[in-house]
Amino acid sequence: MVAALMDVIPHPIFFKGRDGRYLGCNSHFCQMLGYGYEEVVGKTVFEIAPSNLAQVYHEADLKLMEAGGTQCYASSVKYGDGLTRRGVFFKSVFHDKDGAPAGLVGMFYPMEFMLHVIDM
Repeated sequence: MVAALMDVIPHPIFFKGRDGRYLGCNSHFCQMLGYGYEEVVGKTVFEIAPSNLAQVYHEADLKLMEAGGTQCYASSVKYGDGLTRRGVFFKSVFHDKDGAPAGLVGMFYPMEFMLHVIDM
């Protein structure tokens, strides 16, 4: 049920464990990167993104996990079609049953989508 609900959200969504490995994502995230679900889950960002971008994402994730709360920043993503596009990442920490940080959930809003909304 949760996977079906995530797939109807029209933006790439992902979640990672405290170790930085992807625990899951929606189909839009897979389509954006050009990978299948099984090619993403269990991997780190360094295994699915170019190293220069992976380093940006990783550093942002470390800051978020240390500070807690929510994070928003603009960055680029290399899509599965080979093009690099700009957008905004929104990420939040989630906690385990004891209240300790367990990982993060994130969403990417492509710049094209934001420009489309502005033009409406």
